[in-house]
Amino acid sequence: MKALVKIYFKSNNKYEYIVSGEDVESRAREHAKRIITEGFWDKTDDGSEVFYPVDQIYKVKVKWL
Repeated sequence: MKALVKIYFKSNNKYEYIVSGEDVESRAREHAKRIITEGFWDKTDDGSEVFYPVDQIYKVKVKWL
């Protein structure tokens, strides 16, 4: 089983990624919880990282695939 984690930002941008492996249900929920409580790190194409704090995140959805 896989899960799709979708992050919606207040700036109307959206980012999504797949979570897979063993115990995917609890792993995907843990990802969503950490994004909501701690923020989100995104790695860019040039290798740098961008941090989105909690106040820039509108919601996080988990969809089971």
